[in-house]
Amino acid sequence: MGAPVGFPYLTGREAHEMLLYRPRFRHPKKAARPANLAEAEELSPIHNSVPADPGDFALDVETASGEVLAIDDPTLLRQLAARTGGNHSLTLLRSERAMTDCRPISLFSLQTAAQLGEEVGSVLDKRRFRANVYLDLGTVGDFPRMRLSAISCVWDPRL
Repeated sequence: MGAPVGFPYLTGREAHEMLLYRPRFRHPKKAARPANLAEAEELSPIHNSVPADPGDFALDVETASGEVLAIDDPTLLRQLAARTGGNHSLTLLRSERAMTDCRPISLFSLQTAAQLGEEVGSVLDKRRFRANVYLDLGTVGDFPRMRLSAISCVWDPRL
């Protein structure tokens, strides 16, 4: 199934191989915790820390072939454009908000919140992630390698 007519985004629906691409922070330690977190917490528990330098959030993308490219590398854009048959002009967009095509649903596991909290050295409230649905996946063992292969949802309007 292709994208609806006029749909402005190239997604895994149109280019299935994109599902195998893996983005990652170039500087994961800098991206994980604001540099001024301690100072911000001393001021007030509700004070937001100053955002990190945008360079701290630089992304690299590992392609399906294993090649690692910077998110702004023209080679990445050319490779993605080739997936469209060369019939479209592509640009990469950065947004501070989610860019979804239709009725987004956000699934988030309690185990993910706990794991992230361990990684940043702080207890994280699940509500901070503003998911639509929170999943309790029980004991997952080797968390980083866990894969959720399928979810079946049944909507009951009586709930």
